[in-house]
Amino acid sequence: MAPLPRRQNPQRQPLTVSLRKICGDYPAGAGVLRELLQNADDAGASTVKFVLDTSRHPESPVLVEGLSQYQGPALLAYNDALFSEKDFRSLASLGDSKKVHDKATTGKFGLGFSSVYNWTDCPSILSGSTLLFLDPHHSWSRTFDPPGGPDYDFPASAKDEAMANQLRCFSLINSRWECPFDGTIIRIPLRNTSQAKWSEISSKEASIHNVRYSMDSFAGEMGSNGLLFLRSVHRIVLSVDDQRLDEVEILNRHDLISPKNRLKDVLDGVMNDGLTGGEAYHEVRLRHWAAKRETLKTFAVLNSVAGSAPDTSLARWAASEKLFPWVAVAAQITDHDKSRDPGRLYSVLPLPILTGLPVHIHGLFSISADRSRLHGLDERGAQDDRPESWNKFLFSQMIPGAWAKLLVNVCQKHQVQDLFHLWPTTTAEVHQWWYGMSRAVIDVVSRSNDPVWFTEFGYVSIRDGLLASAATDAQQKRACREAEIRVIYLTDQLFKEARQTPGSRSLCPETLYEGLRETRSSERLSSQSKLVVLEYLQHQIPLTDLAALEIFPFEDGTFRSLTSTPIFLHRDVFDKMLFARQPESCIDTDRLSKVTSAWLYERVKDNSIVRYRTPTDLCDYFSNHIANGSSDTLVFGEEERSMLSQVWEWIMRHCQRDLPLSALGSLWLVPLHDSGVRRLMPLDVSNSATWFDTGKGKELALKLVAVDPNNAPKLVADDALTDVTLRHLLSLAEKERSLYLKDGKKFGDFINFLEEGRTLLQNATEDVKDSVFQMVKELYLVRNGIDLDVDTDTLRSLCIFKEVQWPVGVTGLSTMIRSSTDLTRNAAFVGMRKLVPLPLSSNQVFLDATDEWVSLLFEDLGLAKCLDEIQILEELVIPALQDGGYKHMTSNLRVDVTELLFQNYFRLSPSAQGYVPNLPVVPLEKRKDDEIVSFACPVDIVDPDESALVSLYFEHEMTRPEGHFYHRYSGVLASCGVKKRLDEGSRPGSHQNL
Repeated sequence: MAPLPRRQNPQRQPLTVSLRKICGDYPAGAGVLRELLQNADDAGASTVKFVLDTSRHPESPVLVEGLSQYQGPALLAYNDALFSEKDFRSLASLGDSKKVHDKATTGKFGLGFSSVYNWTDCPSILSGSTLLFLDPHHSWSRTFDPPGGPDYDFPASAKDEAMANQLRCFSLINSRWECPFDGTIIRIPLRNTSQAKWSEISSKEASIHNVRYSMDSFAGEMGSNGLLFLRSVHRIVLSVDDQRLDEVEILNRHDLISPKNRLKDVLDGVMNDGLTGGEAYHEVRLRHWAAKRETLKTFAVLNSVAGSAPDTSLARWAASEKLFPWVAVAAQITDHDKSRDPGRLYSVLPLPILTGLPVHIHGLFSISADRSRLHGLDERGAQDDRPESWNKFLFSQMIPGAWAKLLVNVCQKHQVQDLFHLWPTTTAEVHQWWYGMSRAVIDVVSRSNDPVWFTEFGYVSIRDGLLASAATDAQQKRACREAEIRVIYLTDQLFKEARQTPGSRSLCPETLYEGLRETRSSERLSSQSKLVVLEYLQHQIPLTDLAALEIFPFEDGTFRSLTSTPIFLHRDVFDKMLFARQPESCIDTDRLSKVTSAWLYERVKDNSIVRYRTPTDLCDYFSNHIANGSSDTLVFGEEERSMLSQVWEWIMRHCQRDLPLSALGSLWLVPLHDSGVRRLMPLDVSNSATWFDTGKGKELALKLVAVDPNNAPKLVADDALTDVTLRHLLSLAEKERSLYLKDGKKFGDFINFLEEGRTLLQNATEDVKDSVFQMVKELYLVRNGIDLDVDTDTLRSLCIFKEVQWPVGVTGLSTMIRSSTDLTRNAAFVGMRKLVPLPLSSNQVFLDATDEWVSLLFEDLGLAKCLDEIQILEELVIPALQDGGYKHMTSNLRVDVTELLFQNYFRLSPSAQGYVPNLPVVPLEKRKDDEIVSFACPVDIVDPDESALVSLYFEHEMTRPEGHFYHRYSGVLASCGVKKRLDEGSRPGSHQNL
């Protein structure tokens, strides 16, 4: 027979020891409420209430004497789900919760209820018809067999005073107990000071203040978003007695029935049937009441469940840890009060981990027992790397896909909202699990070509839009909108990530140009937008390509392409003023920015699409917008005439060196004295024009023109042209005779002008003619050897020369007569350097050549033979005396001629002197009855100083010279043979008086 043991000494551990350890893993505070909430959600509850009851309830009678100490303040945890028989059995097996083996529940460890022992030593549960009291110390329940958990049917004994006193502790939740209670209330009597002294579970008192603080912490932790990932609970209320502290609820819970069922089916299919998973999308409208303030929010939630982890070993481990690939992403899509909580990680309930992301992320992560951290990145040296691998799998594969699906669903439902604030744009640190989330989400939506990229024309795929920074200039945005270019405006971080995606295109000059060209949408742009587009495109797109877009401003106020020619740029403001009548062909550079304007002007140098005007363009403009006609001269209005100076200024600026007559010759560019304007190159040579500088030349020309303005030669008006322009034009006219322009300051041109106005000159006053001749003389003096090719016939035809004549008749006036004449008569023209009276001649015309330069003019040009005083005496006077030409002239004129002859006698040639003695040139003394002076030849005169001789004559017989004349010229008379003695041929009575 085998020996018997001396005694039994098995290993036993009191329940209080286990609970003390659990309380260490589930510390007091908000975590207690969190665990109770999670249990309620697992139970399928829809409403959860936490009520802090600060009252003391009747302590006697009570069901068991020891229960009276727990009638004080307590926390009531209510939910509207029944505590099932399975749940009650689970409580009896501490640490062996049925939930550990139930994948459908999210309470991972199955120990959540035990956390209430942080605050109490005697929790109670009321649900259905059951009222259960738990006594882990087996103190007041030791009389029961077994002790620790008496279970009462409270409806059956509700009227019992002891039961009634026990039920009053639940009165803040319910007050009628005659029938089973449809829900669950967990009462947690707060451990007081005396209880803490003997408690084997915790020596810490649970005061009202501590629990109230925990409730506030729980409310802050849950906030308005704590319901997002709970599968059942849609309302949570926190109160102190009958005063509500905090409440959050889902307002559209009826709308969630279908997606919640869908999620349940997916979860059941993955966990129980081995299906591949799926997604469920819904939108949640949340109302949060706290501190008398209500907050409304709407979230889009996408739940994604996968069949298993890609690695079999990891999948087995996850299953053993009651983890499966279930993630969800919730994005706030409306915020009525403009509040937005920072992104947080959830594992059904909020975790104390903020991500900074714009969404909240749920996942069945591998987390620490106290829910404070995720296993993995910060656990260096850990022997088991599967927790880290699991979390990495969720973050790298599951969450990006769920986020992408969320975006797809939100974009489909909210077509007109820019939802880029929901994208993962926050830059994370390398050690954070969500590092690289932005790249991962973009890759998912790009591979699927999902239309989740917002544009002002709806959502597009990344290949169908143009990426651009949200900081893009507002004017550029407006232009793209008007052109209906689908531009995706992104934050800088998201833009940087997205543009690295294969197949993406960024907004740039090339892509915008392609879009405008393909859609022909440039015509839809507003004026300002067209200018913005032009400035944007100019840097990269050649003008030859841009020319097809209707984005160029013209001076007529329109925007057009550059396909119609010609298109001009003004060189300067002067160009703009001159060509103002052609706005449809001129780009309005005033509307362009300085950069665009400079770019266009640079293009002019090597581009024929836009150019400066040439003389040919000026000709076209002039003909179409200033003047046109068939005659050489046109009458201009005041405005057109004022433009003439602008035209010439343009010509001087751009054609000064080489005036292109082929282009400009047909234009009416020569302003005339009247309102007329002549062609630069007249078709009819009779339309030549002469310019006179300011001064007496101009005054003289105007006087001449005034004689008959309608038939006057044309004068160039100088009021429309600058001095520089006139000088250039006249200089050109010297080389190009076809211009038929004359300079009135030049001798030859002036003569031609006079020839053109010959008729006017003939009809002009003598003063005008005299002035004309004076001008001819002056111009001849300054001719400097030029203009010698003057047509002398032209000059001869002018009635500007001064003919001199002396009156005929022995009595009457003796004043010389001056008159204007031309040199066209059939006679010899004699210029008289000395005006010596001469008788009229039928074959000679005597001209005044007393001015030295006049005589020079006559002789140089062969107009007349000019004679000086001696030549006149010898060649004209003596022959006329011989022919008796002086007989019909007055005595005074004959005396003047005689005086001149005798004064110059000794200067005469010998042959001429030989004629004088026999010429009747000596004036005689008048007799008593004589009316006129008689003249005698010197040889017939008796020297009055010879008295002997004089005495031989009777008074009426002697030829006696006038006394004064004799005394003045006695010497000359002596040389001419005056009688000093009597000889046979000179006896008295033999002479005749002349």
